Amino acid sequence: MPVDGMFERPYTVRAVKLMDGLSAMALPAVKLSRRLEDYLEAVLMLSREDGVA
Repeated sequence: MPVDGMFERPYTVRAVKLMDGLSAMALPAVKLSRRLEDYLEAVLMLSREDGVA
């Protein structure tokens, strides 16, 4: 019985830490992609004003 507990626990803790790490990494990525979208939109607007596009 104690052996099962020993094997189960580290894996669940590791899985939870992994999920926390992934969600922590995903938040900046989402913010960055939104910034890139805004940047690209601004570049497109400027290029249209210049008559390039």
